[in-house]
Amino acid sequence: GMSPLFPSDEYEARLARLRAAMATRGADAVIADECEMLHYFTGFAISENMYRAVVIPVAGEPVMIVRRLDEAPFLRAAWFENRRAFEDDADPVAVVAAVIEALGCAKGRIGLDMNSYCMPVKRFRQLEALLPDAAFVDFNDVLRPLRLIKSPREIAVLKKAAAVADETMRRAIA
Repeated sequence: GMSPLFPSDEYEARLARLRAAMATRGADAVIADECEMLHYFTGFAISENMYRAVVIPVAGEPVMIVRRLDEAPFLRAAWFENRRAFEDDADPVAVVAAVIEALGCAKGRIGLDMNSYCMPVKRFRQLEALLPDAAFVDFNDVLRPLRLIKSPREIAVLKKAAAVADETMRRAIA
């Protein structure tokens, strides 16, 4: 099957950079839910059909909240296995809240991208109602720049992809 694009230490380095920002802001956990962010932190690429997210505690393993239907693809692609799979009749936002509760962060500071296209106002209000003692902190200015600074491994993959694209164009022109 598929395996992550990078070895696990690449993902661990990404988590370490995020956690440094979490420590600075006193965040106990971060919710990442955009497709690009999920891929960046988990290795699992998925579009949004139903809500899904990864909860990253300041210490310990991330937890992927994933639709049962997508559990096997997640396990094939991700660098970790820790997940909570939900059935299609379940409420994924409630599952995210339950995971935050289980991590002992329900009364803590929860970071999230308040500009995420996966977090409309209604969904955010629901999360707030499910976690009334949590304080939500905007991590938009942390999450986006993290992806902009490429590691040597990411640059190598980009160069390889660019070379493939160049060769494709050369053959198409020929």
